[in-house]
Amino acid sequence: MRKNFFFTICLILVFAFAAGTLQAERKVSPLSKEFVNYPVNPDMKTDDGHPLGYRPDPADLSHMKGVVDPRLRDTYDASYDLRTLGKLTAVRDQANCGACWAFASFASLESWLLPGETYDFAEQDLNANHGFDYAECAGGNRTMSMAYLLRWSGPLNESDVPYDHPWDELLGFTPLKHVQKLNYLPARASSTDNDTLKYFITTYGAVQVSYYHSNTFYNATYTSYYKNTSSSSTNHAVAVVGWNDNYPAANFNTTAPGDGAFIVRNSWGSGWGDGGYFYMSYYDTSVRNFASFNNAESAANYDYNYQYDHFGYIYGFGWGSAGHETAWGANIFTATDPLSLKSVGFFANDVNAGYEIYVYKGVTAGAPVSGTLAATKTGSNVYSGFYTVQLDTPVSIADGELFSVVVKFINTTYTYPVPCDGVVSGFSSACTSNAGESFYSDDGAVWEDLHDYGVALNCNIKAYADEAAPTLTLTSPNGWEHWNLGTTKTITWTAENYTGTVRLVLFKNGVRFGNIINGVDAATGSYDWTVGSTYDSGMATAGTDFRMYLRSTDNTIIDPSDMRFALVTAPTQLELTSPSGGELELGSTHNITWNANGYTGTVRLILFNKATKIGQIVANIPASQGTYSWTVGQHQGGTAPLGANYSIRLLAGDGSQEDYSDSPFTIITNL
Repeated sequence: MRKNFFFTICLILVFAFAAGTLQAERKVSPLSKEFVNYPVNPDMKTDDGHPLGYRPDPADLSHMKGVVDPRLRDTYDASYDLRTLGKLTAVRDQANCGACWAFASFASLESWLLPGETYDFAEQDLNANHGFDYAECAGGNRTMSMAYLLRWSGPLNESDVPYDHPWDELLGFTPLKHVQKLNYLPARASSTDNDTLKYFITTYGAVQVSYYHSNTFYNATYTSYYKNTSSSSTNHAVAVVGWNDNYPAANFNTTAPGDGAFIVRNSWGSGWGDGGYFYMSYYDTSVRNFASFNNAESAANYDYNYQYDHFGYIYGFGWGSAGHETAWGANIFTATDPLSLKSVGFFANDVNAGYEIYVYKGVTAGAPVSGTLAATKTGSNVYSGFYTVQLDTPVSIADGELFSVVVKFINTTYTYPVPCDGVVSGFSSACTSNAGESFYSDDGAVWEDLHDYGVALNCNIKAYADEAAPTLTLTSPNGWEHWNLGTTKTITWTAENYTGTVRLVLFKNGVRFGNIINGVDAATGSYDWTVGSTYDSGMATAGTDFRMYLRSTDNTIIDPSDMRFALVTAPTQLELTSPSGGELELGSTHNITWNANGYTGTVRLILFNKATKIGQIVANIPASQGTYSWTVGQHQGGTAPLGANYSIRLLAGDGSQEDYSDSPFTIITNL
């Protein structure tokens, strides 16, 4: 079973700003005015009985507005409609329930997956299992959808949790996808500032928006909508699926200042509007709160989601004043199994924001930048939202080991740069935090525990990992050795996340020769071998193409010698001294050197790559010469390609003895 860990445990704390429990210098960002001013018990129906349900987000995103992306095209087609492109699932019906927000979120997510994958996600589970204070059918917003998806509570299958049946939290269905990326779109700077929205629709699919719905502004003849009066709040969530720049301004109850309309998908069934769709004027005063649900990966992408931020992005944390656009956040986690940490996730709460990621392992409790720095990654994101960044190399972490994910948040203008979830009365009162989990720093050196700030806060930082696979690695003999038959040599190996037994098998010329030992505890890491001996095939004879195989007793894990090694009867006279390791430029001149040590015959030089003969370089030169000027890469059959794992074999003319490079070398391009 895949494992999904939600580290969202802590004490419930109440706001204490006035009492001064939150430190005066640093603070959480103000809540959005729309959220603060919204009625406690809003009307969840239109005047003709249609259900609504959108409630404002608590996070204040008003600092992001207008075009922020240089990738936007100068012009877009005058009209565009996802209905004609196979990018929309069937229109849904929210029935008599304030769940429009859930339908709008999944309309966006399902659209992103099309046309390659078709899903019908369970709005009912999101509606009832969001984890926030609002009751089922009592409304919601994009914050709730994002938190639900990013903590891997869903999406579930509509057939498992059909709309709208009584919810049973014990059903235990597995999410169909893991969502790893979501975007907030900046607010429009004007009624004709629509290129960002057009970019997201054409690039990803439907975009969730909210607006204020009243039948006063709906024209049933043209299935059009235009609210021309000022609007400080919204009450309904829908999905924009296209546009028509030439839609007549006269087709609204009140003539709009100009032509143009969005094509909008509602959640009141296909019998409403134009098959469930309608046109909204570009000049509508209420449309806002744009969000693109533009990622859904295989639910097998990671085994673990280490996180504390059960409630998504609610606050920014920082000084809130100019000059403090950059700050650091960190989470310390405890590995619950041997891990291969692969990716890091976080929210960006500004546009064109940079980041620096640091992963430490073996950290000391309460000290995010202690232990060993194991990985770094830098980058930037044009839009705000949640992002998952894959590490260049996975980080191995032991069971029970403390590790930290540290992020430097580099904003352009917003002065609360560290994103957090937290307690908001009436919205996320179940949010808790523990000491020693989430941290803040101005400079990445001096750290303060967010648990000490008088309100439950958790950094929006996640760590994605797989359970580390058991490995066995043979370290000796691992290639190029010359071991004398009958002497005692120590075979060595390492074992990670494996606690069983191993066996050692000797191969000669690519064919199994015999078993050396079976049933050795892998944890010992070594075995003293009488060189050449096997318990089922006797003693090996001298030769140059031997391999050792380290196997788990059940043969599920196998690691051989990286290169061939030799078993010899007596010390050889011939000794190759160069090349041995390093890099040689193709076409350059390199002196191959050796010691004859009294050997008086002739020798041959042969180029190998691993155990494969590439070609003879030269033959029948006196051993006493001790050197040969080689044009790197050339052999009698042509020129070797660039690459690693090359070696030179020094062979006696009569075949009686040989030696070869102690370490492989690499042929590189001529610099």
